[in-house]
Amino acid sequence: MNILVLGGTGFLGTKLVEDCLQQNHRVTVFSRGVTEDHLSEDVHRITGDRDVGLAELSSDPEKWDVCVDMCGYMPKQVRDGIEHLKDKVDHYIYISAVRSFLPSPEQVITETSPQYDLIDENIQIIDSQTYGASKALCEAILAKGFPEKYTILRPQVIVGTGDKSGRLTYWISRIQNEKVLLPGDGEDFLQLVDVKDVSQFITHVISNRILSDFNLAGPKLTWRTFAELLGIKNGTWIPNSLIQEEKLTFRDLPLYRPRGSGDASYMNISNSKAIANGFTVRDIKSTLSELVKYHNETDVSSIVPNDILREQLDFSVEASLIEKYLADNQKHEDKRELGS
Repeated sequence: MNILVLGGTGFLGTKLVEDCLQQNHRVTVFSRGVTEDHLSEDVHRITGDRDVGLAELSSDPEKWDVCVDMCGYMPKQVRDGIEHLKDKVDHYIYISAVRSFLPSPEQVITETSPQYDLIDENIQIIDSQTYGASKALCEAILAKGFPEKYTILRPQVIVGTGDKSGRLTYWISRIQNEKVLLPGDGEDFLQLVDVKDVSQFITHVISNRILSDFNLAGPKLTWRTFAELLGIKNGTWIPNSLIQEEKLTFRDLPLYRPRGSGDASYMNISNSKAIANGFTVRDIKSTLSELVKYHNETDVSSIVPNDILREQLDFSVEASLIEKYLADNQKHEDKRELGS
């Protein structure tokens, strides 16, 4: 098949392009050409800036069986993509996000869960306040502009080699530390999905022309299980009340979403529909073991941007918080003994 990938030089995109080539598909990648990549020489490249438009694709004589849109964040970008590709593509696959759904702390999120209300299509800034609503609007634009020819995929937290987010590497980097701050009481949940599984399902959707929408999430783990699978042995569970008191956020403690909070909704995603349609999820223990090995053999600072590393909790601050918690605990114990 002839496949067009919009923005195929990032984490997931690179894996997808690699898998498509292995399945003997022809691949064209449209990107700005700014990000250094290691794509095969077999990839046909078209350089252009999506924010300016997709005129380069309109003028290209090529037609494609499938377009995989990896970088449609702004509604205008998706509408522009539809306008330029409606007569050149037979199947449009849009990579959306589970954050297009409204927070639902007490309910499992499925494909039929309520999404954000649609926002102004001319939005210029995507941040934590607008990201979910923007993705929901992008989905709506695609459904209307490419009826019966589209698929929407909403990956949850993707992990794998080459991940630049720093979310999982934060915890792996602490495995051997003498003291590790572990958030909550160990009973909060998280979900991680392997980039290999996401890419494999995209190629499955391509080959079988599956037209629908799917949430792609990994198994639901407690934080206690997560810490054990990583091999963290020197952890101290710090109550969420102290974490809030210290004003620590998800940037300080990546992946942590305390149960009962709105963000915890995005660690409670059903993948049942996707599994019924061919999505397979590998053993999370295997994924984590592979990534710990990769981390130990790789200079993380060469992968994760410094600005992300700087946002994460400093080791000295982490140690002082643990000491504070243990000291307060000891005071309470001493008072109990005096009162008994």
